[in-house]
Amino acid sequence: MSQKDIYILTGEINSGKTSLLREVINKIEKCSGILQVKVNDERYLHNISKKRYSKLEVNKKNNQSINIGKF
Repeated sequence: MSQKDIYILTGEINSGKTSLLREVINKIEKCSGILQVKVNDERYLHNISKKRYSKLEVNKKNNQSINIGKF
């Protein structure tokens, strides 16, 4: 198994971290990981390598909804 580099980007809320990562990702041929992105005020998990988005929030609470803390 080869060693992989892991990078962590930190910064203030709404400082452009995700926007910067999206720019960098577009320039890297092999890149994987997950970003939490906001699209039209809804939050999604973006699987970078599979180019797939999964909704992270629910608009209406129902009997299958789970609340954890303030989230």
